Amino acid sequence: MARSLPPFAALRAFEAAARHCSFKQAAEELNLSPSAISHQIKSLEDYLGVCLFQRTRNALELTDLAQAYWSDVAAAMNILEAASSRVEKERDDASLVINLFPSLVSTWFLPRLNTFKSENRDVDIRIVSSLDSIPFTGSDIDVAIRYSEHKPAEVMSAFLFKEEIVPVCSPSYVEEYGPFANPQAILEATLIYCINHPTEWTGWFREAGLEEIVPARRMDMDTRNNSGRPLIGANGYAPAARVELDNRALVIEAARDGLGIAMARTPYADRYLRNGNLVIPFDLKIKTGMNYYLCWPERKAKFPNVRNFCDWLVSTLDAEQDH
Repeated sequence: MARSLPPFAALRAFEAAARHCSFKQAAEELNLSPSAISHQIKSLEDYLGVCLFQRTRNALELTDLAQAYWSDVAAAMNILEAASSRVEKERDDASLVINLFPSLVSTWFLPRLNTFKSENRDVDIRIVSSLDSIPFTGSDIDVAIRYSEHKPAEVMSAFLFKEEIVPVCSPSYVEEYGPFANPQAILEATLIYCINHPTEWTGWFREAGLEEIVPARRMDMDTRNNSGRPLIGANGYAPAARVELDNRALVIEAARDGLGIAMARTPYADRYLRNGNLVIPFDLKIKTGMNYYLCWPERKAKFPNVRNFCDWLVSTLDAEQDH
């Protein structure tokens, strides 16, 4: 048989309002408006068929029936809170669940993770990679790296870095086909495209002052200027054919293997640029206006594993930027 219980949100509002003897203070505690608290109390009174509060000249008071009811509800809430805390503590001691882009995992995150694991050997880490952000509500995600123009407002967050784009290639590619002294020279190289960002090369060339040049050899609409004539490179020859890949990590690997010049985005190529596997053939970095943020819900901030991980990642990036 199904339990006959009033809505939990109404019970929660009642317990807080009864404890404070104030709709306003209950609203502040539950992050609701006083009118929302009033609405929840009214719905509970309708469910029970009794009046729970009475207003005097200077205060809000519980009715006699409500006083006994609040005592029982508060006791039940305490039991629920204690049971939930036990589950949270056990789960916190066991694991840390992290959500971020698949390409970001392989090119940027995993190479750094060993440092955290060496200092937190007892922590089980589960990485959930996804192209779309997984909401914290309704999932077991503890922390996530979000890609956003503005600081996320609905969760706690820490700024990680601004996104920039810059062309990269292998040193051997520069030796064989370079030097690339200007953007026109890059135009005539084999360009590696990420299908997820099909216009990034066009935008970069525009910022470089080549407004009407679209790097591609294909004779479709994007290889013609406003007059309908095919676009050509700086030396009068058509640009080289493109290489297209549907994954940012594969784009970086293709550049590292010498297939051509790729457009790198912060922070995917950072490790390869530091160790010399990739170089920047023409140093023009463009900010995209997008940023990366480390995010976690407020309810997770009390967990030591979450706090330790967030502190570690932010301090790691600060140290890297100082060097």
